[in-house]
Amino acid sequence: MSSTLETISQLEKRMNLSVPLDRIDQEVSNRLKRLSRTVKVHGFRPGKAPMNIVERQYAGQIRSEVIGDSIQQSLAEALRDLKVKIAGVPKIETKPFGEGVSDLEFSATFEVYPEIVLKDLGELVLERPVYKITDSDVDRTIDVLRRQRATYSPVDRESRNGDQVTISFKGTIDNVAFPGGEAENVTIRLGEGRMLPAFERSILGLKAGNETTFDLTFPDDYHGRDVAGKEAHFTVLIGSVAEEILPELNAEFIEAFGLEEKTIEALRKEVLANMTREVRRRLMNLSRKAVADALYEANPIDIPGSLIEIEVTHAMEQAWKEFESRGLKRSDVPLQREYFVEQATRRVALGLLFSHLVESENLYANDEQVRSRVEEYAASYEDPEEVIQHYYNNKEKLAEISDVVSEENAVEHILSRAKVTEKQVSFEDLMGRN
Repeated sequence: MSSTLETISQLEKRMNLSVPLDRIDQEVSNRLKRLSRTVKVHGFRPGKAPMNIVERQYAGQIRSEVIGDSIQQSLAEALRDLKVKIAGVPKIETKPFGEGVSDLEFSATFEVYPEIVLKDLGELVLERPVYKITDSDVDRTIDVLRRQRATYSPVDRESRNGDQVTISFKGTIDNVAFPGGEAENVTIRLGEGRMLPAFERSILGLKAGNETTFDLTFPDDYHGRDVAGKEAHFTVLIGSVAEEILPELNAEFIEAFGLEEKTIEALRKEVLANMTREVRRRLMNLSRKAVADALYEANPIDIPGSLIEIEVTHAMEQAWKEFESRGLKRSDVPLQREYFVEQATRRVALGLLFSHLVESENLYANDEQVRSRVEEYAASYEDPEEVIQHYYNNKEKLAEISDVVSEENAVEHILSRAKVTEKQVSFEDLMGRN
């Protein structure tokens, strides 16, 4: 086998290779002999068909397989010898061959990963979000748990925020009904933000049996593109109004959380532990975004188009799955690839930058870190040990945990070297409640 490497552009290369045809012929002969020992041919017992018949039926297929295998093997060996790491899938082109030709010649065109030289991390300027959990945060979280288990009792009064109301409505634009503009007996909780603010304001303060009409303008960025920016006229009938009844904070309420001790102190301790994990996770996500923004801005790199294409395809597939989970068909969602290119480019670039940093600074997650993270994930489940075993019995899931922790190590590494100022965030912003 012989090979040469051409440079087409900064990231695109072409490798020209040749494989002796006699080697291919020998492998075809070997495979046909092995096949003849077991193959079933009509009119003969298994493994008893004459070789000339086996060759007539299977030689073409086997030669095609051998050529494909030879190309892949030869390319892999050449890339390994030259220490070339390709990005994406190479494009293979074979040259015609016939009598008098002794070699199978082919070329492989592919992209390679860029060489990355990071700018001085000490020159990065960024803010690190910080937050310390308070007793009032625990109180508010317990109130949320109570509201999640609230019951509702019908009332004969005007509705107010926190009430559960059942409504039927019909909307029109220019006196024409539009998709999603009509519903019967929909239950919403006022103040929860499920409906547009202008819609909720228009039905706030009404009693069961009341009917109201009003106009509202859909936001320009409304997810329903057919109605975005347009003015609609609504008629709404209030079917019922019910007020929230919170459960008492007693042993019966605490029992639902599976705690051994049925005390308020035990519940607060459990809530604090869960909040600590969640706050840590959210602070890390915010820190990672700040680090990623600074790293991306300071280190522009050439990115293989094949990797961007793979990421775009993945993003579109995830988007379609999300729409399908809401009952839509792919034909209903005209996704355009260009919508995803910018985000995909950023994701690929950051993946390359973080991977380079992890490798160059040996920031790989160690066994102790991985174990700690798995135990952290498992702690919120009823049987933590079962969850831990699930992870350790699944190499792919364990590798995902390792990758996450390795990237967090990179984030902390950058934060330890960059010019960092701490930024106090509110509990509401941290938990996404604003």
